[in-house]
Amino acid sequence: MSLETHARYFLSYSSVKLPLKLVNEITEQELNYRNFYYRGYFDAQDRIVHCQKNRLWGS
Repeated sequence: MSLETHARYFLSYSSVKLPLKLVNEITEQELNYRNFYYRGYFDAQDRIVHCQKNRLWGS
């Protein structure tokens, strides 16, 4: 069985323990104006299943 997820983008998180609470959501178009961002993958019930911190090279 495969898990269907969708990605959303955020500037930060607000918790120090799991699960992380990603905050300050941004659009995919706004990624070009950031040095780094967090990409959260969410399941159909909007629960976070994976989180990545990404850096834009050359920023």
